[in-house]
Amino acid sequence: KNSVIPLSLRDSEHAAAKEQLAQKAAALIHDGAAILLDASSTARRILKYISHRRNLKIITNSLRVFHEAEALHAKLYCTGGALNKSNYAFSGPAAERFLRAVSADILFFSSQGLSLDGEISDASEEETSLRRVMLTRAEKKIFLCDSSKLGQKRLFTVCTKKDVDRILCDVP
Repeated sequence: KNSVIPLSLRDSEHAAAKEQLAQKAAALIHDGAAILLDASSTARRILKYISHRRNLKIITNSLRVFHEAEALHAKLYCTGGALNKSNYAFSGPAAERFLRAVSADILFFSSQGLSLDGEISDASEEETSLRRVMLTRAEKKIFLCDSSKLGQKRLFTVCTKKDVDRILCDVP
C-alpha cells in the first residue's frame, strides 16, 4: 500500500481513464502557456493532445515528458536533480531549487491517493516534496485523479483538495 510503484506498471494501469483525463487537461492549455508537468503517467499523456498549441513553455521533472515534448512547439525546461531510474523522475534539493526559480500558469500533477477527507498523498517522499514546491510555483493547480485513487491514503501528504483549483477525475 505504501510502496512506490514503478512507472512501467503505472503506465498501463487504468489507461483509458488516464487518456480521458489527459484530453480534459489539454483543453485547459492555451497558446503561450507555461505549464508544469510532474512525472506522473497521466500528466505525460497530455502531450499528445497539445501538438496544435504554439509557444508553450513546458517545465518538468520527468525524463519521459522531456523527451516526448521535443516534438511540440515548445520551449522545454527540465528540473535536473537526482534521477530515480524506476520512474524516470528527477527530484531532490537541486530539482527543488530549480523549481523555486520559475513560475508557471498551470500545474498538472497526480499522486497515488485522494482520501475521503480530501487529502492528496503519495508513497514517494522525494516526489511528494517536489510536488509541494510545484504547487507554490503555479497560478492554477490541477490534480489528475483516475477513480482507482479515490479513497486511498498514502504515507506522505502532498496537499489537500482545498489547495488545488480543480480535480479532474473520470467519475463524478
